[in-house]
Amino acid sequence: MATESLMTPICWWCSLTSARAVKVVSNFTPIGRRISIMGMAKRILWSAILALMASAALAHEHIVFGRNGNQAVVVEPHDLAMNLQMEREFEELYPGVWGYDWGTEFATEGGHGMGEHVLHSMRLLQIEISPQMQGIRASDGALIFGDPSTGAPGYLDLTHDNSHVGMYFVSNVRPSRANPFIFRFQIVDAEAHDGTMLEDSPIYTITFVPEPASMVALAAGLAIVARRRAYKARA
Repeated sequence: MATESLMTPICWWCSLTSARAVKVVSNFTPIGRRISIMGMAKRILWSAILALMASAALAHEHIVFGRNGNQAVVVEPHDLAMNLQMEREFEELYPGVWGYDWGTEFATEGGHGMGEHVLHSMRLLQIEISPQMQGIRASDGALIFGDPSTGAPGYLDLTHDNSHVGMYFVSNVRPSRANPFIFRFQIVDAEAHDGTMLEDSPIYTITFVPEPASMVALAAGLAIVARRRAYKARA
């Protein structure tokens, strides 16, 4: 996963906390303000470094869109294509930010990226999204799904020239097994490569659950070890 795409959820997290941080810092004296800003910058930088170190462990999964006869469908992942639903884990992308890293792609006639795209264009339409979660575009941080300011269903338009779009589902709340996050969507207004207008797809459901506690503990342990090593190096 590219470094700039990982920075997108970090910036999203910063937008949630920056207003509160500015309010607190403004109460300090000029000297205290400078010290506070320096300390905050160090903490943010250190957290960003840890996030970048962990980026190799994050899987960028593609949802591949195609057709079945005269209907638009999901082709991959297999469980989503076959069962119309799948379960995925929300990973800790950054301290206090959980999410799922994914992307879109069009199936090709020859498979494995060979040949022409099966689809010419389509719209990925949000049917339902948990209010604790938002869908953002990795390239620019644009809010695509779950915009609380409008309440309107979000959508993502894809074309054969721009079918690969990196996305994140993010939240500052961790889901639980008892209360997972949900994203339901449908493929609408799809046009095949040969110009055929396709029927809308079934409704697909992605359920997000927390990553195993062992993985959370491992990540926390690695962070503690890294901090201790940094402290000893300064001593």
